[in-house]
Amino acid sequence: MSLHPYLADTEPAAQHLFLGLSGYYSSRLPSILQYRDDAGVIRITKEENEEFLEAYEAHFALETARAALAGSILQIAYSALKQYPSGAVVTPQFSNLGVNGVNPQPAFSVGRLVRNIPIGLLIYAGRIQYNHWEEGEPTNPVARQIFRELVVSYKDDSGFDLGYVLDYPAPRPVPHHVIRLELGWRSYDAYLQDMSQLLPTPPD
Repeated sequence: MSLHPYLADTEPAAQHLFLGLSGYYSSRLPSILQYRDDAGVIRITKEENEEFLEAYEAHFALETARAALAGSILQIAYSALKQYPSGAVVTPQFSNLGVNGVNPQPAFSVGRLVRNIPIGLLIYAGRIQYNHWEEGEPTNPVARQIFRELVVSYKDDSGFDLGYVLDYPAPRPVPHHVIRLELGWRSYDAYLQDMSQLLPTPPD
């Protein structure tokens, strides 16, 4: 099957972005899990908490770099869905996310489901969050609800239960989490597989 022209035209840029992103995953953020006791409860002193926050802040530049690369990938994917809608229709099952067929366009309510959210909407919400991350929780109602759903999904994960609480400990961009944890795009090939299915079949 031939590659959609949009994917062919953006292939060099997308490949470089994924290559750059992969280089940042060898360095990991400080984990609060180091303070977990034998019962799995996080127990941390005031001094340890201050040390943890200092280490976390020291890695903010690393997170910013990851987010910049991932946000650019989401922008490419977002533009593809906006420019080449598949003719999808909004189904009632996504009304809980605030989707009404107008904003966002039905073209984003497409793709496989991740945590009962179409990946088209995860692309939409992740791109909005990156562009407006300094606001904390998105003002866009659909993006805001999607991230609230993600927070609920991780509520029992002691290592990431605050991962999508967008204003704690301070507002921060999280598109790299959306790319890696939700979309599962750990390589250009994974991205290409999804995007080839999301876009309409190109003419012969």
